[in-house]
Amino acid sequence: MLKEEILIGNIFNPNVEVIESSKTVLDAAKLMKEKKTRELIVVSKKEVTGILVDRDLTRRVIALNKDPAKLKVRQIVSKRLITATESDRVETVVRTMIKNDISRIPVVRGERLLGIITYREILKTWPAYVSLLEEEAGIKTSEENAQEDLEPVLEGYCSSCGNFSEELIQVNGAFLCRDCREK
Repeated sequence: MLKEEILIGNIFNPNVEVIESSKTVLDAAKLMKEKKTRELIVVSKKEVTGILVDRDLTRRVIALNKDPAKLKVRQIVSKRLITATESDRVETVVRTMIKNDISRIPVVRGERLLGIITYREILKTWPAYVSLLEEEAGIKTSEENAQEDLEPVLEGYCSSCGNFSEELIQVNGAFLCRDCREK
């Protein structure tokens, strides 16, 4: 259990892109590229019905050689939607993310979309969550680095650019990939 309770309402990102479930997967991919985002919240008549992430495009469209111009977003989005509310504790949401192998959760108030919570917001908020993530997700440090007395290397999302890296190192409380450390 973490000492300090932080609520999702204090840290979620209100800047989130949405797409209608009736749009094509090609439309979704173009929107992701245009908005430089890795996820879109899927809505149908203003109700949140799912979340589409870049991994969905890879696994459910490209890898299966399907035509993104002919597929509707609703055909590839996960059927089970997990959401968070402003009053949820971050620790509880982290455990939900780990248990369900997801890295992003829409934040809602009733049926109204407020934003999104990702590991990026969580890790920026409180580095102590890294210990929880390590413990529950089985994130391992590099044995080579430990032997060389260097900072531990972690897998996860860079606090600066948001990209996944297998070589995160903590620098001034932020977990940075090699490219961001070299900037």
